[in-house]
Amino acid sequence: MKTHLRSAVVLVLALSMVAAGCGSDDADDAAPVATTAAPAAAVDLSECAVNTVGDVPGVDTESGVVKLGTSQPFTGRAAVAGEGLLAGIQIAVDEVNAAGGVDGCTFELAWEDDRFEIEQMVTNVRKLIDNDGVWGFVGTAGSQAIPSTYPDIEGAGTPLWAPVSPADQDIQEVYLLGATRTAQGMICIDYFAEQGVTKVAAIGQDNEMGVEAFNAIDTQAPVHGMEIVAKEEVEVLSDAVGPAVLAVIESGAEGVLTAVDNAQNGLIMDGFHEAGFNPLICSDQGAAGAGGPNTVSLANPEAADGFLGALQNSLTDTDNDFINHWSALADAYDGPGKDGARNFSLQTYSYMRAFLELWDRLDGNYSYDNFHAVAETLADNPISIASLPPISCGPLPGGHSCAVGAGMARYDADTETWSQVRDFLAPATSKLTPTAAAASSDSEAATARVEAFRQGQGTLPISEPLAESPAGKSAAYVQCSVVVCEEIRIGIAGAADALGMSLEVFSSDDTPEGTASAWQAAVDSGADVVISSGNPREWFADQLAALEAAGTPVIVWSIPEGYEPGNGITANLLTVDDYYFYGVLMADYAVSQNGGEGEVVFFGLPAFPVLSTLEQGFIDEMNNVCPSCPIKNVSIDLMGLIGGEVPGQVVSTLQSTPDASYAVFAFGGMMFGVPEALADAGIDVPAVSQAGGAMNFGFIAEGRTQTAEVGLASEFLGWRGMDAAARALAGQSPGRAVQPAAAVIEGHPDILAAGLPLQILEADDTGFLSTDPNMLWPGVEGFKALYTELWGG
Repeated sequence: MKTHLRSAVVLVLALSMVAAGCGSDDADDAAPVATTAAPAAAVDLSECAVNTVGDVPGVDTESGVVKLGTSQPFTGRAAVAGEGLLAGIQIAVDEVNAAGGVDGCTFELAWEDDRFEIEQMVTNVRKLIDNDGVWGFVGTAGSQAIPSTYPDIEGAGTPLWAPVSPADQDIQEVYLLGATRTAQGMICIDYFAEQGVTKVAAIGQDNEMGVEAFNAIDTQAPVHGMEIVAKEEVEVLSDAVGPAVLAVIESGAEGVLTAVDNAQNGLIMDGFHEAGFNPLICSDQGAAGAGGPNTVSLANPEAADGFLGALQNSLTDTDNDFINHWSALADAYDGPGKDGARNFSLQTYSYMRAFLELWDRLDGNYSYDNFHAVAETLADNPISIASLPPISCGPLPGGHSCAVGAGMARYDADTETWSQVRDFLAPATSKLTPTAAAASSDSEAATARVEAFRQGQGTLPISEPLAESPAGKSAAYVQCSVVVCEEIRIGIAGAADALGMSLEVFSSDDTPEGTASAWQAAVDSGADVVISSGNPREWFADQLAALEAAGTPVIVWSIPEGYEPGNGITANLLTVDDYYFYGVLMADYAVSQNGGEGEVVFFGLPAFPVLSTLEQGFIDEMNNVCPSCPIKNVSIDLMGLIGGEVPGQVVSTLQSTPDASYAVFAFGGMMFGVPEALADAGIDVPAVSQAGGAMNFGFIAEGRTQTAEVGLASEFLGWRGMDAAARALAGQSPGRAVQPAAAVIEGHPDILAAGLPLQILEADDTGFLSTDPNMLWPGVEGFKALYTELWGG
């Protein structure tokens, strides 16, 4: 019986962790250590690599063992980091083996100590490939050394998953799961801009690390109109940082980006502090040791206070199920690296868990060609790990930087803790600190936008009549499992009846298997058109290909693509630009309500890519219209949402944010139970959300926390979906609505392209609930009759 990763992880929660550590922790022992925990559940070894043709390195089909490799600085200058990095991988290996493995395979980790030396890492990689015969590498660390291993990795074709953190050189075998040092440096500059910095400097090593820092500052400082006042180099592994420190002090920089090792960062902080020079200082996650003590402990506490580090993954004290589970495993772990830095352990544990999820998607075919083919589809169906940005690899060039964006953390010397001060976001493409005149102009535009979208939409978005009636034809609706999809089904059914079409509904449970099954049933039904919510393409790729080959139109919504994406999809009625704009509109509304006073708290749900896009729109607009407004970003874990933990998290966040004046929720359903919890806690902070339903409209009507909703007319969406379907059957385009002037944003051409109603719904707009508290917002009054007339009925 096939053993899947999901069932393995569920099982392991009920098991005691099996941890086996072999080899020596002695600094002089450079021999590899291979550890494999014996499965606690029965495994059918005959299933390992069942669909793999021929021999593949590192896969023993007789024993069912897959050998992976890693090289880490287990001793030497970066030993604390290296120990943690190794431990995180081994913890994940032990965990999955204890639960029975993946698809009949268990895993063995072979590792080598490179002592943070380039030559030793190259030697290690060659040995692991040639002598140990590993299938691939996971989490190898040392950004300055890793590129030197690429000739051997490319020559053998050996995959390198989630190295920490070299530049992206567009190599087929290399997949980066953390933002590159260049991207992290750019995000440091963005944060500087948000704090009002106008003069910026960089200190980098005289190697690739330094090159990336200088690239970051050269690229991002001009975006914000900053002056670059110094760029200084220091030698690798040298303590002679004094000249660079003095040059930066003389430059008067207000923000300093560093790309050096942990020890050098400590010396730089002390040098600035002793001179009474107090700029903002920011490094990439590895150099900052963000979340751990391994950099800040090397400086005097007063010097380290306020130090900033980019985040490739969440902090170790983040309260979500995934990190709490890792923490329990790390507490019980007694293998190599058990005393290493926990922030690095979480990082590589997360990377290994992502690798195991990808391994599960290979379906027993472990050839390198299949690995690359499947990995490069993650852009359509990202891997979601609660401690990381969504992992969405794509084809080269550029597609192997699989996680876009980084967070930001700040160190507090008084409490000796790190706190996340900025959510995972991509580098800004527009200025985050406008001049006063520009800010005034942007503020006026925001006010006008809010007023424009307070008004209702009185007409249909498309006025062109149907060229041909679809009467007698059939439609298939692949329906998702959440409430809004049933609301949309009501609209689809009504529209199908008005068009004289038959409708068959195929329910999906929103898992890859269930979605594919429902789509296959739709294909088998022979329907003339298929309609569905935006599940990831990969889940129904085979069925989509079959429908495209048959010339069957497909209408979807809420996939992170444009309005007419092609490749089998005729129209996407809720586009990636729509979600960006929803974030913009909520930012405008929040500022219009709080008058630019107090802190705005954004509660995000990054498990869904379109909601991450919404958050980006919110952040960009807040920085445009109110650059002085403090913002707190709080990421809600999907399992926490499902488990009813959101009200408690909201209360805790607002209690710790006494200046909070407004709350923004990325999705209306996140507010379940929130007004009651806030009332019990005596907290009165108003809120806005989007795509909510009757619950949210009730909150607004009753004056309970929520003051507005950026409305989704779900039943209208069903009718518009059938309208687009009928047009496709008639050989017409789905129709593109005229973009309202208030919705025009450069670089986002598909905002409201489908013409779906969009309105800021406040208490005066909830009259439609008077006769039925569960009534859906219509979007356009009388839309059913209007569509029927447009269709010639």
